[in-house]
Amino acid sequence: MTGKHAVLVAIITGSLVGYAVSAGSARHSASHNNTPTAIGVPVRAVSSPSNSRLAVDHCPGPHLERNVCYVRVIFENNERKVFSHDNDVDAECSCAFGPPACFGGDDCHSCPFGNWGVDSAYGSRSNTTQFRGWQSVDISAKREWNSCTSSYEYYNNGPEQQRQEGWPDDPRQWAGGWFEWEVEDEDEGCGALDGAPISFGSVEMELHELDLFDDEFIGTLTYPTHAMTLDCPNHDTCDGTSQWYTRSDYNPNPEIDAKSRITVTGSYFEHECIEF
Repeated sequence: MTGKHAVLVAIITGSLVGYAVSAGSARHSASHNNTPTAIGVPVRAVSSPSNSRLAVDHCPGPHLERNVCYVRVIFENNERKVFSHDNDVDAECSCAFGPPACFGGDDCHSCPFGNWGVDSAYGSRSNTTQFRGWQSVDISAKREWNSCTSSYEYYNNGPEQQRQEGWPDDPRQWAGGWFEWEVEDEDEGCGALDGAPISFGSVEMELHELDLFDDEFIGTLTYPTHAMTLDCPNHDTCDGTSQWYTRSDYNPNPEIDAKSRITVTGSYFEHECIEF
C-alpha cells in the first residue's frame, strides 16, 4: 500500500455509511474520519464472508479489478448501570393498557420495565440486547431496566442503583458492520493491513426505551475516539480489540453509565472485478 490511497466503506445494520481513509506513505497507516457521512445509495452490501475470488477473465466487458480485505468491527458495551440519586429516569411511567400490557412474542411489555435500544452513527436501535439490563418481566426473557425510577423502587444493587445482570463481565454488541480496504498485493491480501492503526470518532450511544408504539428517549452517552491496531498475520485473517473507554461527557443524564470498546469479529480477502 506504499504511496497508495485506501477507501473504507461501511455497511452497517440499519444504515449505510461511507468513509474516506488515507493510507499515508507507509502501509501501516490508516485513519478514520471523525464524522461519518451518510450516502443515499448502496455501495456494496456485505452480510457475511463468502471467500470467493472472481477471476478477471470471468468478467465480460470493461471492468475494474481490485483486491479487497473485509474486516468486521463491532462496538460493545459493558458495566452498564443506572443510578437515581439526583436524576430519575421517566420513560416508562404509565401503561395505557395497564401493567402488564402484553401482546405476545417480543412485543410483550410490562411497565415500569423496558428494553433499551441504541441509536448511533454506526447503527440503529433494535429490540435485542444493545443495552442489556437485569430484570426479566415477560415471555421474551430479555433483561430490562426499571425505566421509571421516579415512581418505582426497583433496584438490584442496593438503594437507587441498577446494574447489568452478570456484573461486571457481560459485554454486548450495540453497533457494528463490515468495513473494506483496498490493498495492493493480492498475494499478501489482508496481511497488508498488519499493524495498521484505525480509529472511530463520533462515538455516542443514544439510548431509547423501546415501546410498542413510540420509543422514549432516555439519554446520550458520549465517548472519546475509539482506536485499535489491526493484527493481520496472514492472507485472510485480521484481529484487534481496543481498550475499554469511559464516558467523556456526562450530560444530559449523568447517572447512566457504561464502558465501550471496538473489536474485530471476522475478516476475509477477495480479488474482485467490477463491471462498468
